[in-house]
Amino acid sequence: AQRLVQEYIALSGTNTSSPRIGIFYGSDTGNTEAVARKIANQLSKTFDIHIQDIAETSKENMESFEVLLLGASTWFYGEL
Repeated sequence: AQRLVQEYIALSGTNTSSPRIGIFYGSDTGNTEAVARKIANQLSKTFDIHIQDIAETSKENMESFEVLLLGASTWFYGEL
């Protein structure tokens, strides 16, 4: 994930080396939340990370980030 964020920064022409990154997840059983927290833990070593349940956020909150990472739970074999 860290490499992908760095590639995004390079391609987007963003003027900051440490953009605000919002990780938003939707989780029914807790698995997606657990993965989101693992990603946040790794990225927080380099970037300004904020993590939040998508059900508890607003459009305005999401718009305050330069980079968004979204996680959604699936059922069975990847059905949304």
